Amino acid sequence: KMERLKKKFLDDESVVCNATKVTDFRHIQIMRFHLNIANGWPGYEVEQKNPKYKNLYSAVQIVLNQFCMSAGIKYLILNLDRSFFELGHMMITSLMGFVAFARILSTLPQRTKYRNLAASFLTKLHLLFFKDSSEYAMKTYKKVHFISQIFTMCVTLQMFAGIALFNCIPMWNNYASGKYKHRVLYNSTFDHTLYLAVPVLKIYTHMEAYVIGWIYNW
Repeated sequence: KMERLKKKFLDDESVVCNATKVTDFRHIQIMRFHLNIANGWPGYEVEQKNPKYKNLYSAVQIVLNQFCMSAGIKYLILNLDRSFFELGHMMITSLMGFVAFARILSTLPQRTKYRNLAASFLTKLHLLFFKDSSEYAMKTYKKVHFISQIFTMCVTLQMFAGIALFNCIPMWNNYASGKYKHRVLYNSTFDHTLYLAVPVLKIYTHMEAYVIGWIYNW
C-alpha cells in the first residue's frame, strides 16, 4: 500500500534524477495550479507562456469578491441589532474580503520584482541545477525534494479540509435540525457559510434559492 501511495503522490526516482526543469515535479505542478487561480504563477517568466484566460481569472475574482463584500456589509448593516456573537463571523469574513481584494489588485502577483524573483529561483537557484555538483549535493537535493513533496501534500490537504469543514458545518446544522425536509421555512432560516443580503433570492427560507447560495459559498 505504501508503494502504491508513493507512486501515486510522489515523483519516481527517475523523474527526480533526470528532471531538467522544476515544472517536471509534481509538487511544483500542484503549486502552479493553485497559483494560476490567483494569477500568481510567473508563467511567462518561467515557461515563456501565460496561463490561458489569465485576465478572465482576475476579472471573475474581482466580481465575486466585490459582490461578496458588498452583500456581506449590507447584511451587517441590516442586522446591527443582533449580537456580536452572531455577526462576528461576517465581520471577520468581510475584513478578509478587503485583504483578498487588495492582494488581487496591488500586491505580489502584479509586482515585477516578485515575478522576477520567483523566476530566478525556479530557473537558476533551485537545487535541481546544482544536484550534479557532487554526491553530497545530490543527496541534499533528494532529501529537500522529498520534504517539499510531503509538505506540499500536507498543505494541500489542510486547505481542502478547511474548505470542506467550513462549508459542511452549516450543512450539518441544517440537516440535523430537519430543515432539508421542507422546501420553504416559515419559523426558521437555513444556516449558511456566509450571510449575504441578497433581496432577489430568498436564500434563507426557500430551498431552491438556498441551493444557489450554497453553490456560491463553495
